[in-house]
Amino acid sequence: MKYTNFQAFEKHVRHSAPQHFSPIYLLITPDDFERQKAENLLRKEVLGSQMSSPYAFVQKEAESLPIQELKEELNTGDMFASRRVVLIQHLDALKKPQREYLEEYCLHPSAQLCLVCSAATFNRTTQLYKKMEKAGVIFDVEEKNLGSLKNI
Repeated sequence: MKYTNFQAFEKHVRHSAPQHFSPIYLLITPDDFERQKAENLLRKEVLGSQMSSPYAFVQKEAESLPIQELKEELNTGDMFASRRVVLIQHLDALKKPQREYLEEYCLHPSAQLCLVCSAATFNRTTQLYKKMEKAGVIFDVEEKNLGSLKNI
């Protein structure tokens, strides 16, 4: 499913609570504030009362994310949190091995994990974009739609 404006995306997320969240979210918007707003919305809604748990939320930068660390974050459960959110920021800087691993992960995502990836821009013709779109939810605000966000 794909959303191109924040209000529709926010409504989807709020109506998904607490049991019907997608295992994968891709957030693409050139506006840093809007991207952070979407990241925070997902973190708050998915984690709910677990939001203060240090084990429930992990934030990583794509550019400096080693493949082994990515595998561990996506495949390791946590006995201290029933649900986890893994946020990978600046997805457009992801290296090839990590991108290929995420493509495979999209085929069988974890039910106890919500993977949130965000970027200012992202190539919509890549396999990763297509697989994320099929496996999850995309919030994709192109530059031409950005003007309408300023009125929020």
